[in-house]
Amino acid sequence: MCTWCSYTDLKERRIPNVWTYTAFLVLLVYRMFDPVFLWGLIPAVVLLGCWFFIPPSLSIGEGDIKLLAVIGLGIGFNQTMVVFFYMGLGWLISKIAYRIVKRRKLNFLPLAPFILIGLILAIILKYAI
Repeated sequence: MCTWCSYTDLKERRIPNVWTYTAFLVLLVYRMFDPVFLWGLIPAVVLLGCWFFIPPSLSIGEGDIKLLAVIGLGIGFNQTMVVFFYMGLGWLISKIAYRIVKRRKLNFLPLAPFILIGLILAIILKYAI
């Protein structure tokens, strides 16, 4: 699902609500009796709160916040923070590299592919070490 959301974010600059809402509801029912995983929603709630104060040029899309909420429900708080860290690091490196190579400011950079990279790295680091 995260791969498809990354693809649509790159091509259409949007993440379909059908995917995020369906996955959120399925995971919410699945995790209802395991409240530890509900803490994984905290990063998405914080981003939602920040969303109102971030300038539009740096704005995180609503679909990205919903995708992080789904990931938080799926893997829990600690791993979601790892995903969030690698997502931000990848985004920052890409933004700086684009600025150096193209010598101009990048106005839009989809976040879902970086969420996918962060998720893959978090899973690899959790199970490989």
